[in-house]
Amino acid sequence: MGFIDTLDTRPGKTSFHQLPVGRTPLGELSLPLAVVRGAKPGPTVGVISGVHAAEYNGIVTAVRLSKELDPTELSGSVLIVPVVNVRALEVRNPFRNPLDQVNINRVFPGNPYGSISERTAHIVHTEIALKSDAFFDLHSGDLIEAIPLHSSAKRVGNEDVDRTSYELATLFDTGIVNTMGVGIDDTNASSSDEGTYFAGLQSGATSHGAASDAGIPAVLMEAGGAGTVEPSVVQMELDGFENVFRYLGMKSGEPNRDLTHVDTYGMYILKSIHGGLFMPEVGPGDYVQKGQPLGEMWDLQGNVLAEFAAPMAGVVLMMFTTPVRTSGETILIFGRTDE
Repeated sequence: MGFIDTLDTRPGKTSFHQLPVGRTPLGELSLPLAVVRGAKPGPTVGVISGVHAAEYNGIVTAVRLSKELDPTELSGSVLIVPVVNVRALEVRNPFRNPLDQVNINRVFPGNPYGSISERTAHIVHTEIALKSDAFFDLHSGDLIEAIPLHSSAKRVGNEDVDRTSYELATLFDTGIVNTMGVGIDDTNASSSDEGTYFAGLQSGATSHGAASDAGIPAVLMEAGGAGTVEPSVVQMELDGFENVFRYLGMKSGEPNRDLTHVDTYGMYILKSIHGGLFMPEVGPGDYVQKGQPLGEMWDLQGNVLAEFAAPMAGVVLMMFTTPVRTSGETILIFGRTDE
């Protein structure tokens, strides 16, 4: 029996709790948890955000969901953790947990005897994801990241899970659905004589990837970014969850399926041994052809250190908002347009 199973929740009510993770020298570390328990039985939906604590759209969406979702009109329950990386939120720290300098979204499903980030991942995976019939992790571009709106699902080779994850991803008006996983992720790195490195992102260590691996349909949201709160993006996510609840039969009515999406496949990271100022010729959401110029790396005298070209046809899914790059840092991330 887990912590969630011990909570005293009542039908038709929303309750707020603290989900214990571990201890630091200053005392217990816990995560905020809202349980929206519907008036009638039904599926359970898990929602987390703030794994990267400077990605604020998802945090605001989760908070509003816990505040505005009416449990008297709901069949089933919604488990909401609005901030997973709580210490990073307090100090506006991007990407990593300041307690152990680990990116929590690279260590799922976690380890109960690991570092505090690994233990956090373990608690979220076992207490939220594995107790859900559908699981959502809300992200956006971090403080220095710009991204196009997209939702992502992992293909695991289970026909029912794969179909449901993809259909859930299409219920949000993002315009792009990215599919990762079996038969798609190419993690074999390649490098060029010019010092460019290119490899696929392993999706299994992410929260939604680990949930899908465990048989839980799951979606990763990437919505907005650059350390801002965008009301239109938050509303898009709230509208998407309204669709989700109708799709799962937790609310009456039919979901809005009149949404148009472009399919992309995999997330491929372009890096370089060169550092300096990256001067891009493309932007987030741009469609590029193989061999198309992407930009140049300059030194501080304006000399061109490297020129970059697209290694595949695809869509630019992430770029930094700052031109500053150090050797080995990401130049940008692609999703393939052909499977």
